[in-house]
Amino acid sequence: MLHRRKLIIGSLLGWLLLSVNGLIGQNVTISGKVYEIDEKEDEMGVVGTTVLVVGTSNGSFTGDDGSYTIETKRTDTIRVKFNYFGANDTIVEIVTTSDQKEYSADMT
Repeated sequence: MLHRRKLIIGSLLGWLLLSVNGLIGQNVTISGKVYEIDEKEDEMGVVGTTVLVVGTSNGSFTGDDGSYTIETKRTDTIRVKFNYFGANDTIVEIVTTSDQKEYSADMT
C-alpha cells in the first residue's frame, strides 16, 4: 500500500514538473516595427535599431522597413530594449499568457 502511494505521488509530481516546465520553457515570438515620424507626419521605418530581450542574448536589428522579429523563452514578463545610435534606450515590458505565442511591440 505504501509503495503504491509513493508511486502515485511520484507520478503526480513528475506530471506537475513537466507541465510547469512546458509552460515556462515555451518559446514566444516578438515582432514589430520601429517608426520615426517625419515633418510630414508620415511614419517611416528606422533601419538598424538594436532590439534586445533584456537578460538574454536574444536580439535583432531592424531591417530596411524598420521591422524585426525575435524568438525567446517565455517568462511572465519579457523586457525588450530598443537602442538606436544617438537616442536614449527605451524598454517595453510585455506581460505574457500561457495561451499566446506571438506578441507585438512597435516603437515610435
